[in-house]
Amino acid sequence: MFSWLGRPERSARDSVRTLSPGLAHEGPRRLFIHAGLHKTGTTALQAFLSSAADELRQFGVLYPRTGVNKQAGYGHHNIAWEMARDRRFMRAAGTIGELAIEVANFDGNVILSSEDFETIIDDPDGFAPLRMHPGLSDREFIFVVYVRNQVAYAESLFLELIHHGIGDEFARFVRPVFHDQKIRLREWTYQFDYAHIYKQWQDRSDARLIMRNYHQLDGGSTVVDFINLVCPRVPQHALTHASQANPRRALHNDISRFYQNRVLRPLSRREKATVRQLCVLLQGKPLVLSEYSREQLAALFRNKNEMFSAMSGVSADRLQDPPPSPAGALQIEALFSFKLQNLIAENWREDDIKAFVRDLEGPPPGAPPGIDPYRRDAPRAGSEARRLWPDPVQSA
Repeated sequence: MFSWLGRPERSARDSVRTLSPGLAHEGPRRLFIHAGLHKTGTTALQAFLSSAADELRQFGVLYPRTGVNKQAGYGHHNIAWEMARDRRFMRAAGTIGELAIEVANFDGNVILSSEDFETIIDDPDGFAPLRMHPGLSDREFIFVVYVRNQVAYAESLFLELIHHGIGDEFARFVRPVFHDQKIRLREWTYQFDYAHIYKQWQDRSDARLIMRNYHQLDGGSTVVDFINLVCPRVPQHALTHASQANPRRALHNDISRFYQNRVLRPLSRREKATVRQLCVLLQGKPLVLSEYSREQLAALFRNKNEMFSAMSGVSADRLQDPPPSPAGALQIEALFSFKLQNLIAENWREDDIKAFVRDLEGPPPGAPPGIDPYRRDAPRAGSEARRLWPDPVQSA
């Protein structure tokens, strides 16, 4: 299910007992750094850790206040932003130096959590400002990373980033994954090559890495799984109310934000009415990538995931291939498209909107012969691009 580096284990609780029979105050004081990845239950975990901070202290675990920017949630994002030199860093929300002072006054284990540590998780030296700080250097650093099937990650991440200003069609959004195995946006980096991350940490003697399969969690929850790992004395009944803190948004919101990101202005009253009409016809059906895109991504990481599993002892179950598409699912690429932009902007007739919806439910289109939209040199927007690489809805 996961491993300490080079040491496969069965469960989160087993790993703690194997590493050291002692708990909170016995043995080396540990600093656990939960580093995402994004879309693996991070928001729910941070909400739980923040709300249960006082109770966790009774078990010898500190969830620091320093570095938590309340405008961004309950994680230590400001610490991650300081190390990544992210423009969102605000000194008033707490620095590494201030964090070290808070930690120094606590004689127990410490938890930091931010999915934005993902940006530098493939570069162990990027954490040097934290690990080498005089007030923290006496602690044992343990990094915890949850990974999920790359197809599911790409789907979920695309829909999330629509609400953070992304207006690209999916093929353009995901293209860097096929060349760099990661996506870079502004200062953010989203990691897809788990074998590469593991190898960067494999020979480190100054920190440990735990990687967990998001599809095989203790208790079916990131909250339960993580607490079992860092503080197994917490009774299970205390975790039963931890819930998903970042549920899927309504499709109406996804479509509106995608259109707004593309046209760089709020929707007009008429455009809002068109979006409502479209969503009534879509009936809240699930969104997935087309079979073509799913297979392209799955094939890219199939060997890498096997290598990752062989090196780490982490089970590759459900990492290798995504679950089948649910019946009646809508294609993400065809919905969030240039054609959708035109539909909303041009106030299409009801019959044309219905035809657009029927195409979304049709057989998933493949790439035109000889043209792979995920190649770096794939045709871009323009008449030649449309001739060689037609709109997927039109080619359905």
